[in-house]
Amino acid sequence: MKTKNIFAAKAAALGAAALLLFAVATGCSTPTVPFTWSLTGTNWMVTELDGKPIAADKLPTLQLEPAGKRVNAFGGVNRISSTYQATDKALSFGLMVSTRMAGPERQMAVEQKFLSVLGSVTGYALSGNRINLLAGETIIARAQAMPATPFPAH
Repeated sequence: MKTKNIFAAKAAALGAAALLLFAVATGCSTPTVPFTWSLTGTNWMVTELDGKPIAADKLPTLQLEPAGKRVNAFGGVNRISSTYQATDKALSFGLMVSTRMAGPERQMAVEQKFLSVLGSVTGYALSGNRINLLAGETIIARAQAMPATPFPAH
């Protein structure tokens, strides 16, 4: 009698393992939902300014918050804030305010260029996890979406 119980338990375990293997092999999984990045609520890491890759230790970041149409940015040395206006593909920024810390010369040059470019933005184009900031039809900055995290502490 004990032998039959052991045999039945082993057969049941073997059957369960075979069923699990079949489920995995046939792709039984949770369907993935495509993710779409948005102009607002996304942390954007700026990788190019005026067609040139940024050569600095810290890349500028940009985040547009829908609540209050506020902009939070980091230029590489200083925090920057402003307001923005966006419609369909048009985008513009209000007066930029920033902290006034000094930093390495190269990093400060990147930050000044970043501020200058932001002042020229008239539109944007999203493509996957990337955004192009435009002045008319010209791409003046490129950025890549970063994983959602609180505004970085620099």
